[in-house]
Amino acid sequence: MPYCLDFLEPSRRRGRVHGLQPTVDYDRLVHAYKDSLVTTLRGFTPGADFLALWVPDDDHHKSILNLVESAESAGLKGVSVRIGAETARTLDVTRLESMLADFGTVRAAADGDGILLEIAYGGDADTLAIHPAYRAHVAEALMSPKHEAHLAAEGDLRLVEASCDGVNFALLVDPGHNVRRAAYGGTVTDVQRGLLEVLCGLLVDRPIQDCAEHATIYLEHRLRDTAHPHAVPGVLHPDTIDPAFRLCTRLVRDAAGAYCADTGYAFGENMYDPPPSTAWKALSRVEKRGRVEAALADILSNLGLSSADVALISVGDDNRVSLDCLGDAPRPVNGHLLMRIEAGLKVKVEETLCVYTIERKDLNKIRRLSTGQVEAAQSDS
Repeated sequence: MPYCLDFLEPSRRRGRVHGLQPTVDYDRLVHAYKDSLVTTLRGFTPGADFLALWVPDDDHHKSILNLVESAESAGLKGVSVRIGAETARTLDVTRLESMLADFGTVRAAADGDGILLEIAYGGDADTLAIHPAYRAHVAEALMSPKHEAHLAAEGDLRLVEASCDGVNFALLVDPGHNVRRAAYGGTVTDVQRGLLEVLCGLLVDRPIQDCAEHATIYLEHRLRDTAHPHAVPGVLHPDTIDPAFRLCTRLVRDAAGAYCADTGYAFGENMYDPPPSTAWKALSRVEKRGRVEAALADILSNLGLSSADVALISVGDDNRVSLDCLGDAPRPVNGHLLMRIEAGLKVKVEETLCVYTIERKDLNKIRRLSTGQVEAAQSDS
């Protein structure tokens, strides 16, 4: 019988949710089950205890749901399901994600011609030792680790490193003082791993001075669930947001300090304004609008609104997203809601998008008339 359960390589295990997240090849598993009906007298033994009682269903949606439920019942913290191209064509991914949402954080990504589903069970986010406003996004970052690695100097890229409390941090910086790669390692907790995963992605292609001065601010903004109140009252500062963020601040600033000491580079006035991403610039106007429309529909739904309340007018070449607040929303579309819409678009679509609302003229003709026009209109009547 072919192997149906492939555990991740040891170097990647540490990056998965709570250390060990098995990856199930769904199509091979189903094939092995059907084959066992002919070749095996009794008992299906796919090689993993949590699959011993699992039985595939003709409806792949239900079959995958049962598989995910079996893994949860066995006490696993998460599971990945690799789905081949043929099966993927029969699936409604939106429906499948909805069916799995009650288990916890669900992420569906392209895997060649197939799909890779990653599920972190709900308890993971609930037990992360960080303010509730950040737990969901930290748990999501744990699903797809990319930056837990060892860096070495490459060509004209300078390697700078820092460490704190057993956590190692490294940057590769180009001659123009821009970060090109970032990585971490050492003994990290789940919260630290989640924060560092997102942090490393945010630093790439930014000037090292901007990283040193604003990295934790970017990180907090990216991780915050706007449905929650701020972690602290007043202005958010890297040192007061949540103790978990202090390690990130320390590591980035120490690495930047090492770079300045090694190269003699001195920070000056910081006028950096991030440009649109290369991937975003490569899209056509129609593609940009399509992505914004799809993300906006999801964001509005989460806010209890719809396109009948807020309409997309345009997506400009300057990354201005123009919205029309139509006035019939179940609650007023105020500045706070617009900020949540913009924050959602930045995360889901493109970091540099900015939301603007179009000016709506007063529909009352009398109020729009000048004093002289009002007097003339009254005399005519």
